Amino acid sequence: MVFIHKLGGSKRKKMLTISELEDAVERDTETSRIKELAVLLISAMRDWPTFNQVLINDFVREAKAYFGNPLTIKQIESKEFILEEELSAWRAEAGSALAEMIDISSRFENEDNFDRIIENILKKYKEK
Repeated sequence: MVFIHKLGGSKRKKMLTISELEDAVERDTETSRIKELAVLLISAMRDWPTFNQVLINDFVREAKAYFGNPLTIKQIESKEFILEEELSAWRAEAGSALAEMIDISSRFENEDNFDRIIENILKKYKEK
C-alpha cells in the first residue's frame, strides 16, 4: 500500500495506527496546515462505522470502496446516503470530514490527491 515505505531493500517501516496518529497529533504543539488535515482525517476515521478499526490503511481501503477510487470531493458529494440506515449517517459524517480535508489541502497546499494527502500526513507524524 502507498503508506508503507521500504527501508533498505525489503524491510518495511511500521505503519501508524489510528491511535498512534492521534497521539502524535496531540503531542504536536505547532499550528500547521498538515496538523489541521490530520485532525480532519482522525475525525473521519473515528466517525467511520467499523468497530475496533485500528489501522489507517483499513480505513482508507474501506472509504475508497464506499465512496470510490480515486477518492475525490466529487465522489463523496455524489454518494447517496440513506439516512434511515444506521451506518449511513456515520459514513456521511466521515465523508464530510474527508471532503473538507481534500478541499483545504487543495486550496492551501495545492494537493487534491487523497493518497498524497494521506502520505504527507503520515510522513510528518511518523517522525514524531
